[in-house]
Amino acid sequence: MDIKSIKANYEFLDLLIVDLFGKLRHVTLPASYLSEETFERGVGFDASNTMFATLSQSDLVIVPDVSASFESPFTKYKTLLSFGHIFGFEEMGTLRPFQLDPRLILKKSISILKDSGIADELMVLPELEFFVFDNISYSLNPLNSYYSILSSETEVQNGRAYHLIPPYDKLMDLRSKIVKILEGIGVNVKYHHHEVGIPAQCEIELNFEEALKAADDIEIAKYIIKNCAASFDMTATFMPKPLYGIPGSGMHMHLYLVNENKESIFYDSSNDLHLSKIALHFIGGILLHLFSLMALTNSSLNSYKRLVPGFEAPTSKSFGKSDRTSSIRIPGYTKLKATRIEFRTPDATCNPYYAISAILLAGIDGIQKEIDPFNGEAINISAPIPKTLDEALEALKADNSYLTDVFGKEFPSIWADYKLKEEERCKLFPTPAEVATYFDY
Repeated sequence: MDIKSIKANYEFLDLLIVDLFGKLRHVTLPASYLSEETFERGVGFDASNTMFATLSQSDLVIVPDVSASFESPFTKYKTLLSFGHIFGFEEMGTLRPFQLDPRLILKKSISILKDSGIADELMVLPELEFFVFDNISYSLNPLNSYYSILSSETEVQNGRAYHLIPPYDKLMDLRSKIVKILEGIGVNVKYHHHEVGIPAQCEIELNFEEALKAADDIEIAKYIIKNCAASFDMTATFMPKPLYGIPGSGMHMHLYLVNENKESIFYDSSNDLHLSKIALHFIGGILLHLFSLMALTNSSLNSYKRLVPGFEAPTSKSFGKSDRTSSIRIPGYTKLKATRIEFRTPDATCNPYYAISAILLAGIDGIQKEIDPFNGEAINISAPIPKTLDEALEALKADNSYLTDVFGKEFPSIWADYKLKEEERCKLFPTPAEVATYFDY
């Protein structure tokens, strides 16, 4: 789509970027403002407010990428939403790609895959789990610190609500509306259903796409889900563990590599798992680097409250067929030549571009080093899985060489510094459980 057609068909162009932590941001341009210069030189923004730069290095620009665009289903005025590329400046005002642009990071990771000769592309299918509540309120006032959640869904089936049917499933129409909008803007959906958690846990499973589109689709889907919930006077959250004692929300990722003919190279009929050596070594790489990966795939303090026994959440550095407690599951119901792996650890508090990039780079490292996932010593299977974000961040500081060619040598410390501050802030607040336990001492 060119400038002329945008001006003829839309009143506004809404530029989207993803900040350091994976949150979608936007700036809206009147169509009348658009020019060739807009698409060549971009639109400036303050990078310090997206955690991309210090105040002294805060001038960056967004250059539209209208190949990744869609029409807004929510705005009153006709608006085209478009992802953008982020650029900084060299001397004499020359634009240069910004090193930590999440979409650029993923593109560089795919280039490394292609240059290695291993495969042509990574295919990704994300499962989006989330809660939808009638209302949530919260306060951090030291004298009135609380959160309160309301839901019209009631307790049924002893709290196990997987594939719950109406009238107990109150959210079918909302999910169907979300799916219709997603399909209308080019996001392919496999299915939707009520998840295990009661009240009001949902899942929308997208379909396989090439890695960059899959990451874009995650951001778009979260945007559509939140806006649709708001149109129903409800609130959607991707927080991994908003409710105590209820299953948490993950973002499992199904993965396989393809050759230039788009054929999977993960399939092999010669073993019980139907996995090729490349697939097994890819798994080996993920398990070898699992702890540092989790700093990017499970990047919130709350993430680790989901990863506990008893809720079908991964709790071990392992893989297995049809095993939902393993970090990597081999689905038992796929067609043999569609064999893939399911990485079950991630959740939607991650930056999907960074997370998918890190998973891919770990897999490439495993392939190149021929890491055998059956060899416990090779993957250091005896090491305890991180139980907190700071443990994962410490692992990232110690194990990051597989990332730095793409992310840069400074990224692990930048990421850890930001995330440790975020974690410390949350940990300093007394929780309701602490008050109930210790107030009468």
